[in-house]
Amino acid sequence: MYRTLRESVFIRAPLERVWQLYDDPLLLRSWAPNVVDARVVGAEKRVGSHIEVTLKVAGLVQRIKEELVRYEPPYVATQRGYSTGMFYDVTLALRREAGGTWCSYTCAPAYQGFMRLLAPLGDLVNRRMLKGALGSLKAVAEREAAL
Repeated sequence: MYRTLRESVFIRAPLERVWQLYDDPLLLRSWAPNVVDARVVGAEKRVGSHIEVTLKVAGLVQRIKEELVRYEPPYVATQRGYSTGMFYDVTLALRREAGGTWCSYTCAPAYQGFMRLLAPLGDLVNRRMLKGALGSLKAVAEREAAL
């Protein structure tokens, strides 16, 4: 069963810069607190591309391979991945607004096996990761926009 976890924030920075911070694996590490490493497998990013992500969550390091299932720069991207006991889709959606960018991050996990018992804890961890990532993205983008 899929759950949908959403976090949104208004960022006082141009949409193009917010997208660039999200879309570039090297810049992703500058604001995504749980990302240790990220890289696109292959020459270009497009639907069907694979992205290898190394995350650190609760002191544990996990390597995850995600597939880009939706890619509409500079507005939306969805990555599908598998982590121990769950499949998930993570979507970043941007909308241009007066004075900045409305940014929404969504995670739709489907828990399997023993993880079904831990789904409330998994949701709590995922929600904190989404909220933390958006807060960091906002801080980095707004700091740059103020320069």
